[in-house]
Formats: sequence, structure tokens, C-alpha cells
Amino acid sequence: MSEPPPLVTREAVALGLPGALVAAGVVLVMLLRLAGVPPLEPPERMTLSEAAALESDADVVRLLQAGADPNAPARVRRSRIRAVGADLTPLEAAMTSRHVSVMTLLIDGGARLDPAQVPVLWCLALSHRNADAEAWLRSRSAGPFPSDCSRVRMPEVAR
Repeated sequence: MSEPPPLVTREAVALGLPGALVAAGVVLVMLLRLAGVPPLEPPERMTLSEAAALESDADVVRLLQAGADPNAPARVRRSRIRAVGADLTPLEAAMTSRHVSVMTLLIDGGARLDPAQVPVLWCLALSHRNADAEAWLRSRSAGPFPSDCSRVRMPEVAR
């Protein structure tokens, strides 16, 4: 009696393994995308707004020296601070995270307190009950400081 042929041969494994590895890779990429992790993409670099929100003095100084615009809004990722994927100016980001020292660094680095931004910063300070930021803003700007923030267009941030 002859033996039955083996179910798995070296040749079968050699032919099937590359396809199985590719299929496993595709499944892994799909699972990562579903989890919100972009595979095969370089990590995003920290923006000046994120550095301000994290009260990372060294990163704020480094980014300013590298030419980052202290007045330009930039995306702040949800995983960084309480801001929910918002586009914030560095001053707004620092205000949402209650970091007065970083706001001073940003002003020294060229950030402007223009009349359109002062009401937003003021209302952010009020909404976050940030008395230090309110005092800082009063010392740096003549206002106007709105008494009613319901008419001020605020960035959407989590509290």
C-alpha cells in the first residue's frame, strides 16, 4: 500500500506564503485605519499651537526660531490637549490650556493681540475661569473686552 500524499508540501507553502503575508498586511492596514491610526504615514510634527497648548516653552522657542508664524492658526490634535481637533492660533491654544507664561513667549516672538482676537481670547479666559489669563490680557491690551461672549465667534474646544 502506498502512503497518501501529504496535505501540505513545501511547494504549496512556498507558493501560498507570499499571498498570505500580503493578505495579512492588508487586513492589518485596514484595522489600523479603523482604529484611527494612519499606517505608513510619517508622524505629524508638533505645531506651534500644540506646543503652546502643552506649555512646552522649549518647543515654542524652537518653532519660533525655525520660522513658525506666531499668528497663524494650526490644527491641534485631540490627543494633544482638550481642544477637539480645532484650528487655533498659538495664543488661543495657550489660553485654552491656561498657560500665561507661554502667551508671554508668543508675544515676545511676534504674536499680535489685534482687536479681532482680543474678544476671543477674553471669552476663552472667561469660559475656562482663568483669572491669571484675564489679568494678563488686561495688562497687554486696551480691549475691547466684551461683557457678553454669546456674540463672539469662539473656536470649538472641549472643556
